[in-house]
Amino acid sequence: MMRRFLMVAVCACGVPLALYANDDGRDLVRKSMALAQPQTAKFRYKMLVFRGEKVLEQHFDQYVKRNPDRENKMRITFTHPARLELLSHAHKNRDDDQWLKMSAGNVKRIVGTDLDKPFANSNLYFEDLKELNVDDYDFMHRGTVKAVGEECHKIEAIKKRGTVVYSKLVLYLRTYDQYIVRIDYYLKDEFHKYLERINVKPVGNYLTPYRIIMYRADGRGKTELKLAGNPEYDVPIADAFFITEKFR
Repeated sequence: MMRRFLMVAVCACGVPLALYANDDGRDLVRKSMALAQPQTAKFRYKMLVFRGEKVLEQHFDQYVKRNPDRENKMRITFTHPARLELLSHAHKNRDDDQWLKMSAGNVKRIVGTDLDKPFANSNLYFEDLKELNVDDYDFMHRGTVKAVGEECHKIEAIKKRGTVVYSKLVLYLRTYDQYIVRIDYYLKDEFHKYLERINVKPVGNYLTPYRIIMYRADGRGKTELKLAGNPEYDVPIADAFFITEKFR
């Protein structure tokens, strides 16, 4: 079972894996997902949402805890301007569970019909904050192209089970280490938006993008996440922090 939160700004900095001409899309994505990850991570972000001449600035903290034999967990807590929280539990054989806590304190469970809705008035959807499970997709290697200034493998991913939001994803994996630098999102077979990971630097043993930008394909807006300071990896985070009862 290979999974990864695609919106988590971390990927391991390790020895590049050798690639061969007969590697197909699934093999390449598995190599990307197999890169070591920290057991826990804490990030502090400034999120800028651009719509025309207006810019909405928000701040949030993101916490992630991996459980190799159980579900992985993520919690996002907004600190400015409003108090808003998201809790996500990933599962092995079914869709992730997500709960949204509003500023007033009421909690809403995110269901399938909510997954294509904007998160915190941004260009990110609730679906974008879930884990990608390799076993849920069919993959096709479409050759190598340039993306974000890097030579990349272009991999098409079509979801074959679970709730389907996007008709297709296109992943761009750097050829020398399989790090995902760009993702294209297709909605109803139309190019809808794309995400880029920028200013990637090593922090300890882990490659970390200090900027993540989600662009609308029509050019009418974007959402930029900027790391505020360095992330914290492999630090203690209590399991209780991710319990749904305490979230409520």
